[in-house]
Amino acid sequence: MTRRRAGYSLFEVLLAFAIMALVLAALLPGQARLLNRNEASVRSGLAMDLALSHLALMGVAEPLTVGETRQRHGAWTVTRAVVPQGRITGTDTDLVAVTVTVADARGRTLASLGEVRVAGP
Repeated sequence: MTRRRAGYSLFEVLLAFAIMALVLAALLPGQARLLNRNEASVRSGLAMDLALSHLALMGVAEPLTVGETRQRHGAWTVTRAVVPQGRITGTDTDLVAVTVTVADARGRTLASLGEVRVAGP
């Protein structure tokens, strides 16, 4: 009777590592794409929050004036624009279109919001 040793042979261990390496090689690119999408989603959400904050302050912190202003917020550029839209018929009330756009350092738009408001006196 021969006595058999317990455990795995070197060949079996190398084969297991090779299979594990193939599985990881197939999964890692998908994980990298998932992380990039997650980062883009977080960046888009932060840009939308920034645009909403600027839109809420326009006409409150300072009066609405026709024109366009730009300011930096970290690596982003916030563009605030006020464009006249005309008068409400039969009144002396002016309407303006208010737009806030947040762009990254490359100039790509991350968030853009706009609304029509009644201009102050």
